[in-house]
Amino acid sequence: MAMVNAVFPALGRVASALAQAQTQTADRLRTDISIIYAYGDTATTTVVFWAKNIGTETVDGIEKSDVLLVTPSGVKRLPYGSGAEYWTYTLEDGASRWSRGKTARFTLSLSNLPSGEYTVRLVLFSGVFAEKTFSVP
Repeated sequence: MAMVNAVFPALGRVASALAQAQTQTADRLRTDISIIYAYGDTATTTVVFWAKNIGTETVDGIEKSDVLLVTPSGVKRLPYGSGAEYWTYTLEDGASRWSRGKTARFTLSLSNLPSGEYTVRLVLFSGVFAEKTFSVP
């Protein structure tokens, strides 16, 4: 009886954990993005890129995303909103939510932007990510 009392609650916890993991995996599979274009402007020291929601789920909490910029000299993780270097976004076409098929424009404000090859990576709160490599003349 002691064994049954110990095993059954443990099985319940394992089953609950597996169900939660399955739900999270299904959400992640329904969430997908693609960076469709990126460029850098040395005059304004900005990088601009457009990302499209190609998944079936609406992306919420965009400001909780990570934006990484791989530069010729290293990697920068930029904060959202303000600071010496930061990123902001706007949803295109007057959209109020980043739903399926909608595009978001991301602007990275940098302290300098020398010529070279760069890669921008957008990582959503859920862990889904997309990246794009581009050159700055």
